[in-house]
Amino acid sequence: MKKQLIILLVLCGIAVAEEKLRAADNVDGEAAQNSAKIAEPKPEPAEQGPPPAEPVMPEAALDAVSRPASVRWVMIFDVEPKPDAPAKNRLSVGGGAFFAGDFGGGLLTQGGKALLTTPYYGGGAHLFFDAIYAEIFIGYSAGGGKWKWGSNKTSDRGPSVNMRREYLNSGIFAKYPFDAGAVSVFPLLGIDYERSVSFEVELPKGEKFTFKRNSANADVLSALWFKFGGGLDVGLSRNAYARLQLLYGFRTVNNMEEDLIELDSARKANPGNGLTFSIGGGVKF
Repeated sequence: MKKQLIILLVLCGIAVAEEKLRAADNVDGEAAQNSAKIAEPKPEPAEQGPPPAEPVMPEAALDAVSRPASVRWVMIFDVEPKPDAPAKNRLSVGGGAFFAGDFGGGLLTQGGKALLTTPYYGGGAHLFFDAIYAEIFIGYSAGGGKWKWGSNKTSDRGPSVNMRREYLNSGIFAKYPFDAGAVSVFPLLGIDYERSVSFEVELPKGEKFTFKRNSANADVLSALWFKFGGGLDVGLSRNAYARLQLLYGFRTVNNMEEDLIELDSARKANPGNGLTFSIGGGVKF
């Protein structure tokens, strides 16, 4: 009985020992697998290139963005802008110099012979305002001429009289411009009032009669002119232009001629006629 008990205990001990050995083998196997997994090299990530660069706007484009639209499209698309055309049909102001002459004037006999001729020539400056279809102006000038008494024959001319004068003129002209690119031509028709402010007459022997400014009879040579002609504007820039004008006109009888006619009813007036040339420029606004 004791032998059987001992054998049973030995068998139980062997069974327990085998169980422990199996458990130890399982633990060692798992540790080896884990070690193999740890030792196994991990795949390295594929090499990546540098990050894509952000698009950079060219300096010219950056400059163009900050410009006005009219300039921006020229810079971006390389479009040539049209050249500035001369400004047309706008109000303007200007001024210049002018030269005027009266070829006739004076007194005639009833038969048409010359008793007195009163030509004069002069020059001055003027200002004008141009309203496209009208021109208003004011000016100042001075000049003189040689007056002569006698018949209409040169050999019968009497003593000559030297005359010097100053006068203001103002008037208005109707005009109609015709444009051809940078050039504009226009006909003119209007009136010009010539107001005498002073004059002096010197007789052949040196005797002088002077009518100063604001004195009585200083305006006896004042007269109204009816003039026609034409002009030419040449554009210098978008706003500026040069102007030329040439006018021909007839004047009415002045106070001096009327007074001389009253002294002798056999006399009659010989209205004057003459040319006016002006050169200047203006600015449109």
